[in-house]
Amino acid sequence: MIDTSLKISLLDTLKRIQDEFGVAYLYITHDLALGRYFAQEQRLAVMYLGQIIETGPTEAVISAPKHPYTRALISAGDMEERVEYDLIGVEIPSFHEIPRGCPLSPRCPEAMKGICYSVEPELLPTSPDRAVACHLYSGPREKNGVR
Repeated sequence: MIDTSLKISLLDTLKRIQDEFGVAYLYITHDLALGRYFAQEQRLAVMYLGQIIETGPTEAVISAPKHPYTRALISAGDMEERVEYDLIGVEIPSFHEIPRGCPLSPRCPEAMKGICYSVEPELLPTSPDRAVACHLYSGPREKNGVR
């Protein structure tokens, strides 16, 4: 664990390099506030057990999260958008024993019997610039492929 002042200094340096030279980062974190910092005016992808489960413009994903895991990450963080949202249990499945269907289904308070426990959701568009892998958004598609 690094000292907070060193952490801030390092993050500021990385952000300055990003702004000055137009570099992109693949920044992996559980802290969406830090992810937001690096992905300002960019896109954010949220992963669970190695799979992208939600993606879109950073502010859209954080201000209006669609996937239950994204909501839980925001709830666990220190963000002004924080709204209480808890997953069931705390045990994360092993990569060797990923549940059938949606990988989050055993922990998801919104899991639907049947489909969530048996069919893996696809990452599908919910708008022209957003996509989510969740059966809550797997209704009929419009002509342009958006749900």
